[in-house]
Amino acid sequence: MQTQRSAGLAPARPSLPATPSSPSLPKHLTMRFTNASDTNNVVELFNSERKKSMDPNSKIRKRNQDELATSIETGSAVIALDEQEEIRFFGMASEHFSFGQDHPEAIIELGAIMSDIGGYGVAQLGSAMLALKEANRLRMEFPFLYTSGVHALVAKDNLPAQKVFTRDLGWSGISSDQDCSRLFRTQGKYTNNPDAQQSRLWLEFGHKASEKAANIVVGALSKQRLTSRRAPSSSIPIDLDHHVFKYI
Repeated sequence: MQTQRSAGLAPARPSLPATPSSPSLPKHLTMRFTNASDTNNVVELFNSERKKSMDPNSKIRKRNQDELATSIETGSAVIALDEQEEIRFFGMASEHFSFGQDHPEAIIELGAIMSDIGGYGVAQLGSAMLALKEANRLRMEFPFLYTSGVHALVAKDNLPAQKVFTRDLGWSGISSDQDCSRLFRTQGKYTNNPDAQQSRLWLEFGHKASEKAANIVVGALSKQRLTSRRAPSSSIPIDLDHHVFKYI
């Protein structure tokens, strides 16, 4: 079994006026799928003090270059860069395979999702773009495997992440013990750790979530800006990767 493991979604910082200790609001964002040239910058982010501002509750574990490189180099990750070329959002997808059952199985797991911009829907948009692309990739690249689709694994005590996935993005929780066991078996990280399994919730990118993701992306493409939920007069101009048109 091959696994590349990812953590849950880090709650974004609240939408508050910038202070000396908080990141400033960007004047412009470019959100795109990654390529090999992004690897060093993302690795540096995971090992820098800046990660604390994007992951203030330390929900995302640090990763080394080997863990990050495959997803980044193949475009199975999304970043948002501000006008200073600083990373303000990151999210990645990892593929997992299981060959020990009656049939080979593949799942894709979204994780390591973090941003230091709260209240503008940055994490929601980046997650929507990534989920749409990965769902398409799963269908196109693994047509002969039994697939369980695109999922996220979130700690049950990480309520902000659950709200983003379920309330904002329309993902649904998986309650079936049999289905959860199959997902844990294919993912491979917590197979022999029942306590860890009990403390985590599997979420599924289903039909409703797919429609919602497409609407989020189309809205950002048409408006070319993200508006604050708390202060509608405040917005951030944004450019999206043109490749996203293939997935909506």
